Amino acid sequence: MNPELLCMRCMSSLHEPNGVCPVCGFANAAAQNAPNQLDCGSILAGTYLVGCVLGQGGFGITYIGWDLNLGIKVAIKEYYPEGCVLRDIHTYSDVRPLPGARGEAFLSGKEHFVREAQILARFSGEPGVIGVRAFFQENGTAYIVMDYAEGETLKKYVSSRGGKLSATETLALFRPLVLSLMRVHEAGLLHRDISPDNIIRRPDGTLVLLDFGAARQMSMSGEHSNTINVKHGFAPEEQYRTHGEQGPWTDIYALCATIYRLTTGVTPPNALDRLMSESGLIPPNALGADFTNTQQNAILHGLKVRVSERTRSLQQLEKELFGEGYKDRKDDKRSRNRWKQAAILGFSACLIACIALVILLNKDRSHSAESPTTNTQLDSAEATIAPTSEPTVKAALESSPAPAQELPGSNTLPETFEWPHSSAQANVQAYRGLIAAGADFTLAVKSDGTVVRLGGSGIHTKDWTEIVQISAYEFTVIALRSDGTVLVTGESDHGEDNVGSWKDIIQVDCGFQHSVGLSKTGQVYFTGNNKGNRAGCEGWTNLYEIDAGAEHIIGICNDGTVLSAGYDDLGQCDTESFQDIVGGDVGGTSTFCIRSDGTVIALGKDWVGEDDVGDWTDIVAIAAADEHTVGLKSDGTVVAVGSNRYGECNVSGWTDIVAIAAGRRHTVGLKSDGTLVATGSNSTGQCNVTGIKLW
Repeated sequence: MNPELLCMRCMSSLHEPNGVCPVCGFANAAAQNAPNQLDCGSILAGTYLVGCVLGQGGFGITYIGWDLNLGIKVAIKEYYPEGCVLRDIHTYSDVRPLPGARGEAFLSGKEHFVREAQILARFSGEPGVIGVRAFFQENGTAYIVMDYAEGETLKKYVSSRGGKLSATETLALFRPLVLSLMRVHEAGLLHRDISPDNIIRRPDGTLVLLDFGAARQMSMSGEHSNTINVKHGFAPEEQYRTHGEQGPWTDIYALCATIYRLTTGVTPPNALDRLMSESGLIPPNALGADFTNTQQNAILHGLKVRVSERTRSLQQLEKELFGEGYKDRKDDKRSRNRWKQAAILGFSACLIACIALVILLNKDRSHSAESPTTNTQLDSAEATIAPTSEPTVKAALESSPAPAQELPGSNTLPETFEWPHSSAQANVQAYRGLIAAGADFTLAVKSDGTVVRLGGSGIHTKDWTEIVQISAYEFTVIALRSDGTVLVTGESDHGEDNVGSWKDIIQVDCGFQHSVGLSKTGQVYFTGNNKGNRAGCEGWTNLYEIDAGAEHIIGICNDGTVLSAGYDDLGQCDTESFQDIVGGDVGGTSTFCIRSDGTVIALGKDWVGEDDVGDWTDIVAIAAADEHTVGLKSDGTVVAVGSNRYGECNVSGWTDIVAIAAGRRHTVGLKSDGTLVATGSNSTGQCNVTGIKLW
C-alpha cells in the first residue's frame, strides 16, 4: 500500500494522498510529530511505517505504525530516555547520547530495553499481554514492534457505564488477565504500572495490559529503581521509595486498587497517607460495591499497605478472589521460589544506571495533548507531544526516612518465605536459553536476536534473526523465535527439523534424534525418532518446563511434579514420587531435578561421577551433558561434577554467572555483563569466547 494513502493518526485508508481521514477526520497534510520525535512517514527496518505519536514517557516514545509486509496496524516503541539523548538535527532520525554519565546511562538502559523485548516476546499470544512482533536496533537506538490494541481503556469504559461496574462483570473481566499476568510473573517480570488507563478493553470484551515499558525485571533482594511516575491510589508504598522491596505483591496492590476503583467509583487513598495514618481503608461494599464477603476480604488483603501483610502471589489472589484457586498453598511456595530464582544479576547495573539518570535529571516530566481517536492505545498513552511541568514528589520522598517495614515472611503466610541471600541471584527464567553447547560448538543469542557460533561447521545460524532461546544436543540445534515459531539446524536425519507447523511456542529443547517444544497453551510438540515412546510426551498438560536428553524427556508440571517419557532401563524416568520441583535438565542417561530448597535429585546410571550432586545446595539451574553436570548457584558461582578429562569441570573460579551450558567436552557460562566464559576442549574453537559480548 502507498504510505501516502494511510492516515498517520489511525492508519485507515485515505481516498487521496495526504487527504482527510474518513474515519478519524485527521488532516494528513498537516501530520507532524515534535522535533525530538521521528517524522511521520519514516520507515524503520525497511518494514514499519511510522505514524503519529501515541505517547511519550520518561524512557520512550510510542508511535502508531503500519507493517508494510503484513498490511497490519502496529505500535512501535522507541527507546528515547529524556535527558540522556538528542535527536540528530541533520538526519532527523538518529539518536545521539549525551556525553558523560548520561550517555552511559543511555547505553545501559538500551541493553535492558532490548532484553526486556526478548522476554516479553515469549508471551506473544498470551491473551492479557500485548504481543511483541519484533525488536531491532536502528538510528543508534532500539525499537520494539508490538500488536496494536483496538478498544478503549477501562478508565473510559467505566466512565461510559456511569462511573462503576458490578462486581460480577469486573471479576469476569479480570480473571483471564490475572492468569496472563501470573505467567509474566513466573518469568521474573513485573508490570509496576497497572491502573484503569493502562488496561484496554477490546471489542470482544477481553482485557489486555498496556505499557510494559514500565515493566522491569526485579531483584528479589529489593534492589530497583523507582523509574516510573507513581500513580497515586494505585501504587503501593514500596514504589515511592528508592529501595522498596518489590515483587508480585507490588502488581497485586495495583490490580486490587484497580478493581476497587472500578466497582466503587472511588480511588483508594494514597498508600503513603495510609501508611502514616491510623485510618483504615473503607471496604468496597461500604461504597456501594456488591462483592461477597470472601471476595471483599481478598481485595482488602491485596490492598494491605504493608508488604508483610499483603497477598504474596497471584496464585494466592486467584484462589482468594475467584474461589476455585487451581493451585494449592504448596504452589504459592513454589511461585515464591521461582521468584527467588528470578533475582537478577545483570539487570541490576542497568537499574542502578536508571537511578543515576533520575538523580541527574532531578525532575519528572509528563506530556499531555488531545487524542482525536477513541478506540486505540491513544487513550492509554503516558503523554503526548507538548511537555508540561508538574510538581514531583520523588525528591522529597527520597530524602525522607523510609517507613518501617518487615521483610516478607510474616506469620500471615502459609509457609516461610526465604529471602534471597544476595542481590546477585541468577535470573534463571530471564537468561534461560541464551547460550547453548553441543558436541564441538558454542552458541549465544545476542541482544539483537542474532546468534554467535563458535565451532560446529555443520551448524548454520548466520541468517537467523529474532531468536529468544536456543538449545543444542550433540550436532543438532533448535531455536525459538520471538513470534513463537521454531528453527532447527544440524543433524536432522530423523525428522528433528519437522517443526514448520509448530506455533505459539514458548520453550524448545532437543535430544538425540528428537526435538520438543512447549506451547503457551501447555501443549507439547514432538518430532523425530520415537524410540522408547518418547512421543508419549505429546499428551502431557499443565507443564511449565520440558527438558530433552539422549533418549528420554521430562516435563516439570505447575504443581511441582515431574512426568517422563522414553527409555527407562537405568531408572532415569522413575520420577513419579518427585514433588516441589522447580527446574531441571536431562543428561545422557540421567535426570536432574532441582527442589524448591535448592537441592538436587539425580536418577539414572552414574558412569563417571556425573550424578554426584547430592551435596549441592542453593542451585537455581542445571546443565547436564553425557559425562559431566554443571550447577549454577544463587550467588552466581558454579559447581561441576563428572568427567574432567578436558577441563570441562574447571569452573570453581567463575563468578557473576547468570546462565550455564554443558557440551560434550566443554562448559560455557554467561556473565551478568553479557560476556562469556568457557572451559574444556577447544578442538574447533568452541571455547574462544574472549571479546564476545551479547549486550
